[in-house]
Amino acid sequence: MTWNFIHYDKGTGYFKLNNYLLLDIEYQNKIITSNQEIVSLNEQAHPNILWELIKGRTRDETIKYASFKKKTDIQNERDITSKIKSWKTR
Repeated sequence: MTWNFIHYDKGTGYFKLNNYLLLDIEYQNKIITSNQEIVSLNEQAHPNILWELIKGRTRDETIKYASFKKKTDIQNERDITSKIKSWKTR
């Protein structure tokens, strides 16, 4: 008897929502408007299809917003650090 194991490459994994984003008002507004847009464009769609569209769009919007938020947070941290360094040198 021989075993033939096929090697599967792992994907990026499951989407994990950062719960901290749920407290962000700007993020909430983006998701609400995005969902309203999807519902208005797909009024005649089956509820299961509509749900999958909403989940997909929410995932996409979340990834975009989280990366934008991270970039701005890093930039703000750099700005604050440079200000602190300039105060120390005075």
